[in-house]
Amino acid sequence: MNALAIENLSHSFGTRQVLQNVSFTVAEGRMCILLGRNGAGKTTLFSLITGLY
Repeated sequence: MNALAIENLSHSFGTRQVLQNVSFTVAEGRMCILLGRNGAGKTTLFSLITGLY
């Protein structure tokens, strides 16, 4: 069973698309780490998942 499932998530700030078709699953009882360079969309992704946006 999955604790988290994201399918085809996209997000834009105005005309600037910052996430495009992001998909992944995290199985129950597992941990996930999100790595990326500055400006890659890590905080935006987390904010969308948690409902801050």
